[in-house]
Amino acid sequence: MKHVFLLLFISGIASLLFSQDLILNGNFEDVNICSEYNQPCSCHAWRLSSRNLPVYSIGTNKYVTLSVCNSSIPHIRSYLESRLADTLIAGETYKFSMDVKAEDQAINELGILFSDKLVFTGTDTLIDEKPDIVFGDNVKLYRKSKKGDWINLETEFVAGSEDNYIIIGCFGSGQDLMRIIPPNAKSFKNCYYSFDNIKLISENNLHDPANIEQTKQIVYSQHKRHPIPEDLFSEESFKLRAFIITEPEVATEQVDTIVLSNTLLFDFDSYEITDVLAETLDSVFYDLPETPQNIIITGHTDNIGNKEYNEELSLKRAKSIAAYLDEKGILSVDKINCFGEGSNMPVDDNDTEEGRQNNRRVEIIVRY
Repeated sequence: MKHVFLLLFISGIASLLFSQDLILNGNFEDVNICSEYNQPCSCHAWRLSSRNLPVYSIGTNKYVTLSVCNSSIPHIRSYLESRLADTLIAGETYKFSMDVKAEDQAINELGILFSDKLVFTGTDTLIDEKPDIVFGDNVKLYRKSKKGDWINLETEFVAGSEDNYIIIGCFGSGQDLMRIIPPNAKSFKNCYYSFDNIKLISENNLHDPANIEQTKQIVYSQHKRHPIPEDLFSEESFKLRAFIITEPEVATEQVDTIVLSNTLLFDFDSYEITDVLAETLDSVFYDLPETPQNIIITGHTDNIGNKEYNEELSLKRAKSIAAYLDEKGILSVDKINCFGEGSNMPVDDNDTEEGRQNNRRVEIIVRY
């Protein structure tokens, strides 16, 4: 009988050691060094469904934070998403778990959607899909803790289809998604939640380890983050990578990336075009090889000050540059897209003055 128990014990340990986790970088320890800045700006394998990156803690305990909803506008949402390490097997049982910390308001639902395609919403908006897993009101754990405690959520589910992507966020619609709204809650306030230690374990270990490793290598090799390409981690990006490897001579779209320092070119707390900025823009755009098809201008700040105010200021700075380019006849304003990211997409550590300086910038993408 002792031998039987010993075999069962060894079998259980082996199952734990060799369990197949289909989440890539679920603890967010692996840091991406973006190709645009050669700086640790985000975590490997993860992005948002909009054109943003999740707010990434690159300190001792690495995790991501996103705005799951808004206190005044029910359809404003952010969703965390990633490529799975291997395609789900229909009928297979999986164990899903993650750690969550409420930073602001509380909600009564978090959902997990598995999809056969990557969802790109372009802006922070509701994904009108029914999630495969719902952690609902019965959990009673979405209240903000004074200690900022993490809570663990876990469940089992049976895959219903062969999906390649995971999407995490709040899928509930309407004002009733809010669990606690204080009477004095600030209007249009984004409600932030942090996520860590995300796991998806196959019960019967039916996945090929070689497939998992190959997917990880391809996903980790995609370093472009500014701005987020729509096909990042998608099936199309996998095909494109294979195509480029076999056909390196294929011509690609011509793009110029221009980075301007906010601190040098804008007065403090201002979005007015200074003489220095005007001279810089004139010199940059004087010798363009051809007329641009379109231009993307994105303003960024450090994390000092009010988050919403920084987003608004960075957008105004981007729009000021767009108006100047239109006035100079570089490109009409209707062909210029402006975004204000505030402190959401740092390229350096905000804990140092040098890092904050690098984060205060305007990025201009010129497409021909």
